[in-house]
Amino acid sequence: LQFRKCNTQSCTSFYDREGYLTCKSKIDLIIMLDGSGSVGWYGWDMTKIFANRLIEHLDAANVQVSLQVFGGPWTWTSYTKCIGGASESPDMKKDCDIEWISHFTNDTAALAKKASGLSYPSSTTLTSVALGEAE
Repeated sequence: LQFRKCNTQSCTSFYDREGYLTCKSKIDLIIMLDGSGSVGWYGWDMTKIFANRLIEHLDAANVQVSLQVFGGPWTWTSYTKCIGGASESPDMKKDCDIEWISHFTNDTAALAKKASGLSYPSSTTLTSVALGEAE
């Protein structure tokens, strides 16, 4: 392996007046929020605050952002559907507890507000299927 230094400049030039890092790069960003029971109510509240702050500090002129909340199925029948082991396709929200709050948008203010008001699914976890949805 060969190592070399990179990004050696100070990050302070990226902060806005409030002390937050602000992204000004052109990006497509998918934010996936874990709504499983293991996160807990406090963790879910912190997750929503994080998502809100992240989204509101994106430069709307340069970003397309999507937001997904994921958990997992409540029954073995639903689990089988979610992993593709059944003859019928799953309803991603009802069977797999995976919901797209928004597909790509540059309306960061509206999406940040939605992130703040999300309900806690408190379900199981099926991260692999949620990642597949995001792909």
